[in-house]
Amino acid sequence: MSDWPPAPPRNPPRVQHLFAFLRASDRAPMTCEIRFHGDDAYGFAWEIVFYDRGELSHSRGAFAERWQAVQWAEEERRALEGTIEGA
Repeated sequence: MSDWPPAPPRNPPRVQHLFAFLRASDRAPMTCEIRFHGDDAYGFAWEIVFYDRGELSHSRGAFAERWQAVQWAEEERRALEGTIEGA
């Protein structure tokens, strides 16, 4: 038996759809959402999640500010759309 009290329940993240687009390489429908996890012990609360045809493709978290997460998501979108020179 543990002497530690049970952890408090976590609130589910708040989720907002950011955008949808077609990936350049195969015209697959992609969507992107931003999640706010609230303040946590590390202070990083924002996460970006990309979906490929409705299935999880990739994500990145640990953004301290919303604008940083959105900026990264827009750069990733440009890369997937093939609109970045050299992509």
